Amino acid sequence: MNIGNDDDNNKKNMELELSSRFDKNTKGPVKNMCLGKSVPAKKQPDLEMVCKCYDDGCKNIEGEEKKKLFDNFYSLDLNAQGSFPFNKKYPDNQVLYKYYCRVFKKEFPNLSFRRPRTDTCKTCDKYACVIKKDKNASPAVSDELQLHHRKAEKAQTILKGDCAFSQQPGSDTCTITKDLEKVLFVPTLTHSDMYYMRQLSVYNFSVHIADTNEAFMCVRNEIEASRGSNKIMSCLLKVLNSNVTEKEKLNIWCDNCTGQNKNRVEIFLMLFLTSIAVFTEITMKFLVSGHSYLPNDRHFAQIERRRRLKKCFVPEDIEQLIRDTRSIQPYKVVKMEPTHFLNLQRDADSLISTTKLSISTLSQIRVTKDNPGYVFF
Repeated sequence: MNIGNDDDNNKKNMELELSSRFDKNTKGPVKNMCLGKSVPAKKQPDLEMVCKCYDDGCKNIEGEEKKKLFDNFYSLDLNAQGSFPFNKKYPDNQVLYKYYCRVFKKEFPNLSFRRPRTDTCKTCDKYACVIKKDKNASPAVSDELQLHHRKAEKAQTILKGDCAFSQQPGSDTCTITKDLEKVLFVPTLTHSDMYYMRQLSVYNFSVHIADTNEAFMCVRNEIEASRGSNKIMSCLLKVLNSNVTEKEKLNIWCDNCTGQNKNRVEIFLMLFLTSIAVFTEITMKFLVSGHSYLPNDRHFAQIERRRRLKKCFVPEDIEQLIRDTRSIQPYKVVKMEPTHFLNLQRDADSLISTTKLSISTLSQIRVTKDNPGYVFF
């Protein structure tokens, strides 16, 4: 055993420790060693400086975003991490990110950051790109964007007014909204081979009755029927034949999808229902493209949240999932059979021509019992 070597090493370490406590210049002990005292905590900067730094970060917002189109929301590109420039701008006054977030939540309780949207309006995106590219763009571009937003807001206001009017006692108008959910695939499996395999598509067409807040879900798979206008109108006719209302007038709200809504098949169905006196007046109204937020979208969101928690292997599992999605006033599932689909396309093509109608630019279509064969817009 090298006992002598260990003693020498311990002696050298002790000499180094003692020598570090004395100043080599004065041959005396080092002053202000703070032996036996706690180290003072790091002093954080005052709140004014933190708030000022946050305001500097918010100045990065450009164009229309600086006007806060949505109240109490900042730019989509700005977040708490992006508005934290202390380390670069104030290198001598470091601030922890955790402290900065605490100050932000306390001093700015009414501000938050909106999540980025995935389904945006192409018109809004086009004008936003023009304004962002050229800051000195003509005011006409901003005016067109503002006019587009006002049209969208006006359509939503009319929709809410129609829904409220149909719920009033003594109202003679029934208001419904209709929309098609995105494709639901079965079976829901997690292994990697399913990525390369084709799955069965299930279609869900929703009809929301504003009078009673009921929702009908017409479900079928791709083997039984496709997503064409003929199949969509057959689903709508199936729901209307379920005694959903006994009122004389009908308002139909939908989006601007030409293949599903703006077509001669739907006009033919409207003329047919008024000619046999099911309704005395039918008005179909369209929301602004890109801003078509319907009550059906809330139903679809609930179904998607429920679908993340349950695996569906066959179309019948999708139907049961829709029934179990909402416990209060559950959705009414309508199982569409091949016999439920009518050939409305053939009669519509032979009787109706929409060449001079310019149906793609219309905001509403109205037919009445007193004027059979006439379409008002």
